[in-house]
Amino acid sequence: MRLKQNVYLLLIAFMATMLWGCEGEDVISPNQTETIFTENFDSYITGVGIAQQGGSKWSTWNNAPGSPEDPVITSSLAYSGQKSLQLIDGNDALLLLGGKTKGKYQIDFLIYFEDSKGGYFNVLQEFNGDDSEWGMQIFFNADGIAILYAGGTSALSFYFSHNDWLPIGLFVDLDNDNASLIFDGIEMVNWQWSTGVYGSNSTKKLDAVDFYGFQQQGISGFYIDNIVFSETGILGPYEDY
Repeated sequence: MRLKQNVYLLLIAFMATMLWGCEGEDVISPNQTETIFTENFDSYITGVGIAQQGGSKWSTWNNAPGSPEDPVITSSLAYSGQKSLQLIDGNDALLLLGGKTKGKYQIDFLIYFEDSKGGYFNVLQEFNGDDSEWGMQIFFNADGIAILYAGGTSALSFYFSHNDWLPIGLFVDLDNDNASLIFDGIEMVNWQWSTGVYGSNSTKKLDAVDFYGFQQQGISGFYIDNIVFSETGILGPYEDY
């Protein structure tokens, strides 16, 4: 009986080796994820702008750290830890992602809207000030209605909650030119990434996230916490699985 068990275990090990490669080889696993960076804001000074103290991955739309564009760190609200990023009217923070042109990437963060206030964010294919190219955008109106544009001129409207932390996930597959937005656990849209916000672009690149205190649809007042930027389906050694 023990001999049969040993033979069975050896057979399973052999099959695994044939499927996944020998130990030490680089193989592709669609489930393997490598975190590029995380941001929970707890290490920063409260009351000081994120672009002023956040290092090279943070800037503002007009590259003006410490200006009214630069949203400050607050300890008044946080999903985890003690601090988060607070955005009000006129704030415009850029999270720079490094101009990715190949690979599969995931951006996750939590967003919180104050009562009767709204906000906005977009993800840019190319950041170049007013000549930037938008990949997608969402307007969060103060009345609790969000308006999403991605891959076409038709907007998708949906309701969102105030006074609650809402998870957002964006998946961008630059190799297969596809993107998907998950809001509060629901896939809202799936589109060809290179076509951009209104379906007329042709840029297969992932460059930045823009958190903006947009004023057109009511007063802005929102918070961002627990950002994770990661690469998925990457090469990795067999023994890491």
